[in-house]
Amino acid sequence: MPFRPTPPPGFLHLILFGYEDRSHFYLEIPIAIVRLLCLKPLNYLRFLGWCVLGVEGTLFDGAGNENPLVGDFIDQGIYEYRVASKNPLAHVIDLAVIKQRTKIETETTRTREDFHSKVCERDGYCVWSGVGGIGMHIIPYAWGDEVCS
Repeated sequence: MPFRPTPPPGFLHLILFGYEDRSHFYLEIPIAIVRLLCLKPLNYLRFLGWCVLGVEGTLFDGAGNENPLVGDFIDQGIYEYRVASKNPLAHVIDLAVIKQRTKIETETTRTREDFHSKVCERDGYCVWSGVGGIGMHIIPYAWGDEVCS
């Protein structure tokens, strides 16, 4: 059985995939913040898995049982997002695009301003960071608006 560190009180772990050395890549998620963001917290975990890995998967509880996505979190619970692919990283967001920085304003500047305005109007703050007045993209700009559609 792979080693799974216990989340601190008020947090849970969402395991996204394991390595051959039996360690895990996981998110440590503050339960109180997620409860403020959504009405179906377990469904939100599945959404986070999709956002990070870029492919649909299934949520399992710490005992390895498929989760029906109803109810609430277990404090210090461990959940696992499993995908059918043998390579769970095959569809993740392109880190090279995320790391790419530019000081030259382009047409995307208007897109960023539009994105910022829409996020502030709809949510009031970034749902990922909880910070007001900003918004974080989970899909790289270079992929274009067609990807989001």
